[in-house]
Amino acid sequence: MADWKEHLVGFDARVSSPDWTPERRSTYLLRENVEQPFSCDPRVWPSLFDKGAYPRPSWVGAFQDLWSDLDRLREHLADAAAGATYHLVAFSILAHGDDDPLGPALNDRCYEPHSPRWLPLPSAQPEIRSPDWALLGYDLADKWGTSGLSNCGYRPAEVEALRRNWAEHLSEQHLFLDLEEADRFRRVCDSRVTEHAPFFVYGIWSVEAVQRTA
Repeated sequence: MADWKEHLVGFDARVSSPDWTPERRSTYLLRENVEQPFSCDPRVWPSLFDKGAYPRPSWVGAFQDLWSDLDRLREHLADAAAGATYHLVAFSILAHGDDDPLGPALNDRCYEPHSPRWLPLPSAQPEIRSPDWALLGYDLADKWGTSGLSNCGYRPAEVEALRRNWAEHLSEQHLFLDLEEADRFRRVCDSRVTEHAPFFVYGIWSVEAVQRTA
């Protein structure tokens, strides 16, 4: 990753979804045998806080619905989700060399939520990814978190060639493990889903997997 810049954008608790039917896999995945795809997109890999039993506080962070403070997220989980099973994950945006990984991804996103003032996006806490966090893989998504890899349906006319060229590069969680391969597929997303372009490379990191009983 020597030629890449990385910026942590937030954290979340993600859970498995029963909604991945064979029909949905056929439409949205390049590897149809993936049981639960991982993704920065919560419509692909749901947040625990999108479930009715675990409501999300009114403000958790400035980037999508991700928590900007990992310690605050841990405290909330300990209090409100003591019986839950989830994967605690960190998300980052990556960009080449001197490129700003956040500037083009944010555009009009950089605002103070309780006033009309425009402010720099606050840094996630911690600001730097821990070396203890394991890489789960790389996703491709637009600035709103819609995944071009797992949530922009593949048309019948294109899916066979895409699967032939790209499925072997994807993990069992339907993520790229090679950053350069992910960046190449980012350009594919830009060309095939122009209404969501530009897409960005998102890194997904495992902070810990938690299984609890109340």
